[in-house]
Amino acid sequence: MNPGGYVDLGTLVHESPRDAPTLWEIGVPDRSAAEFFIPNLDSRYVNPLYINQDRFRQYGLWDKYGLMYPYQYLAYTVGVSDY
Repeated sequence: MNPGGYVDLGTLVHESPRDAPTLWEIGVPDRSAAEFFIPNLDSRYVNPLYINQDRFRQYGLWDKYGLMYPYQYLAYTVGVSDY
């Protein structure tokens, strides 16, 4: 490959990862939580195996959401919520 060069890729066909039509989707279906907000870890529950990777696997993260949203549930409503 050269800058500005031409590469013939032939016919490209996109294969959908699902059999049925998608109405809406939250996140990317790649089995990770990379695009979601993950709160800072609670020092009482830190698992050193996951400090540098997979922060979403840390024990006790569900308690952090209660501290972040003490007066209401964090709820997403399709077509209404704008997050």
